[in-house]
Amino acid sequence: MKLKEIFNLPKDYLTISPAIGGHMAYDHLLIDTSDDHLFAKVHNPIKYTDPVREKHSINYLKKEQFFLKHLRANQYQNVPKRSEFINGTTLIMDAFRLEKQWQWRAPINMGDKHRYIYEVLEALNKINLIKEPTHKYHEIIRPTYETLWAEGWDNIDDQKIIDIRTKIIEIINETDSSHRDETNRLLDDLNSIQKIASKLDKPTNLVLSHNDARQSNIAWHKEKGVMIVDWSWADMAPKKADTTMFLIDLAKNGHDVTNYINDYFDKEHAIVMIGFWLSHSLHKTRDESNTIRIQQIASAVAAHKLVKSLGSL
Repeated sequence: MKLKEIFNLPKDYLTISPAIGGHMAYDHLLIDTSDDHLFAKVHNPIKYTDPVREKHSINYLKKEQFFLKHLRANQYQNVPKRSEFINGTTLIMDAFRLEKQWQWRAPINMGDKHRYIYEVLEALNKINLIKEPTHKYHEIIRPTYETLWAEGWDNIDDQKIIDIRTKIIEIINETDSSHRDETNRLLDDLNSIQKIASKLDKPTNLVLSHNDARQSNIAWHKEKGVMIVDWSWADMAPKKADTTMFLIDLAKNGHDVTNYINDYFDKEHAIVMIGFWLSHSLHKTRDESNTIRIQQIASAVAAHKLVKSLGSL
């Protein structure tokens, strides 16, 4: 049975529950039948007052399905085997459930953790080997790497640096106390990082990348390996962009990534990401909450710590 047929079954045949996490602009659903487990990401027009942003929301779902098909067509094994964009609003795919021993965070056990990190890094590296699609997939969406610069360092002037500094100081007491010393070190180096970023050359030898390689987008199973989801930001980027992002996310969550830095970390891309996160930390949220902004600043702090460990600041 096709995924659309399952999704459109009478509700008596389905068990539907909300899935925790994911991009807040979509509704996320877990859909179970007697012998199938699916995940759906649903565009919800009620969440938008801006028709352009609403159109973007749908286009990102279309783009994600486009890349899932492209990756499968090129024998990339680390994506859901089934996915469909249906009803003009919904992306549906295989689910990787905790009850089925899929993990969405680095394991606590050290042996499992090393294996998890290595297998994820290798799965991310394999994305770089896949050819860029020849079919146009951006529509009205700006290419991801351009966005990271345009909404990052290209958008940060001296006044923005002052605003970022003020924002960090404003919310620093809402962060984990163990991270405050590192946050203050980022504040101390803010002008130096801006100066370094202003001198970076934007690389042109880009490769296919996921561009949002955080633990929450990566499922891992001891026997079945790595599955990567949320491909809406997939695009061309510098080599090691994904492995750099993954190591930053691990470091942000308290994991020691020292043994992986030399082979999998690109300090220049980390600096690009610092600008993107800090610039976005100034954006207003719909509910006036600082939760997302705290996470963006925490990512910038983790990236800064790794860059500094290489003697680059």
